[in-house]
Amino acid sequence: MSGFKYDGNVEMWPGSAAAYIVELVGEKKRVLEVGCATGYMSRVLSERLGCQVTGIEIDPRGAEKAAAYCQQVICGDVEQMDMPFAPASFDVVLMGDVLEHLRFPDRVLEKVSPLLTAGGYVVASIPNITHIAVILEMARGRFLYQAVGLLDDTHLRFFCRQTVGELFRRTGYQITQRRQVIIPPELTEFQSEVGLYPPQMLDFIQQHHPDYHTYQFVVKAVPNAGLKASQALAGNVEPERKEWDQELVSGKWHSRAVERLVERLRRREQEHCRELQHLRALLREKEAELASLRGMSAKM
Repeated sequence: MSGFKYDGNVEMWPGSAAAYIVELVGEKKRVLEVGCATGYMSRVLSERLGCQVTGIEIDPRGAEKAAAYCQQVICGDVEQMDMPFAPASFDVVLMGDVLEHLRFPDRVLEKVSPLLTAGGYVVASIPNITHIAVILEMARGRFLYQAVGLLDDTHLRFFCRQTVGELFRRTGYQITQRRQVIIPPELTEFQSEVGLYPPQMLDFIQQHHPDYHTYQFVVKAVPNAGLKASQALAGNVEPERKEWDQELVSGKWHSRAVERLVERLRRREQEHCRELQHLRALLREKEAELASLRGMSAKM
């Protein structure tokens, strides 16, 4: 680890955001990765998929490291810069957990659209602010920012299913494929203790909120201007659907999160055992006291 906030190994578990990004980007593409950080995803796209990756990164520390995996890295603020690329320079623009960090994500989507080739597309992963873990936190009066995750302290925008769709529609794109990273609340950074909440509340959320376990949305979106070209290259585009694809629990968090959950449950079990022992001792003491009092009463 470099000390850079967004650094680390890419965990290609089935159902993870990284696995979906790789699936949706495809092989041998010219990719512009906006917010490439230290190049951990650029490396996967380059080495595993044979893509040619150009990166944009605002932090000089990340840009320096990403240069090892990208053909070119431009260090700067994507919201402020004039794009130094010719039209139709890229097959894919990748924004992995980037849009929520921008002041005006719609302007950036509009800015990158001309950079796409005919049939080109944007791939983006976006956190879901309406995940049940956040809902349960708010039910307890808490909305506490954290270093990373759904309430990352550098998030400027928050998205749900509806606002993801609206963002792409109003900026001239059509979402043609969509995936969901599914993580139960116990396995998130909040480690929610679902048993603390009324069953009626949990049932209501599950019945009325289709994305309650969705941690991230991962989408592929084609500019409307290039939609016909995309259809010609790839066949019929997946139609807009009300229901998002349901996937397995993301393995990205699974191993470490389940270990933490097991440890926490063991601690609770030990606490309950100690409490039970205390209650049994107290019960025996009071039963003895009651027997003594009854004995005294009988002698009177």
